[in-house]
Amino acid sequence: MVRLLTRAPNVEGKGEVAIRDLFINTLRMRPSRIILGEIRGQEALDFLQALNSGHRGILAVIHASSPEDVVSRLETMVFYSGVNLPIWAIRRQITQGLEVVVQQEQLVDGSRKVTRISEIVDLDSEDNIIIKDLFSFAQEEITPQGEVRGFFSPTGVLPTFLSKFDKMGVKVPKELFEPNKKS
Repeated sequence: MVRLLTRAPNVEGKGEVAIRDLFINTLRMRPSRIILGEIRGQEALDFLQALNSGHRGILAVIHASSPEDVVSRLETMVFYSGVNLPIWAIRRQITQGLEVVVQQEQLVDGSRKVTRISEIVDLDSEDNIIIKDLFSFAQEEITPQGEVRGFFSPTGVLPTFLSKFDKMGVKVPKELFEPNKKS
């Protein structure tokens, strides 16, 4: 495992190591897994290009309020890179590279919970990205102590990526995705 860290410039404005520089150098190492602490700017383009060029084991954090906002933020951050790509091309890269968005929220009691697991499916006929929730958190109550209680359940949508697991010999039971199961 190799850990790379950004560095702010010195008082003379030199010596900065940006996350984009680190990400590009990481790709040259041909790792099997990459964990990108946070995508905030121009590195979004490099992230999408890596996803679409055979680097399949990439996890990244993007601060957004929903899976739909993740897609919107990625589009905006790609524009920050200065590359003049049409929006349909950016969206195509997103749908071909990004498969799953796991949304975590801080709830009113201060706890953090995964509230949605969504699949990035494809583009519709108008080049809008189709996102389908696979699992979602349903809040049932707030206890007298102020604790949020609820359950996480499947929506009934079978992910399109299940066939990839089959090809790898990994059997994922389809019952896992049947609706109305509390977990």
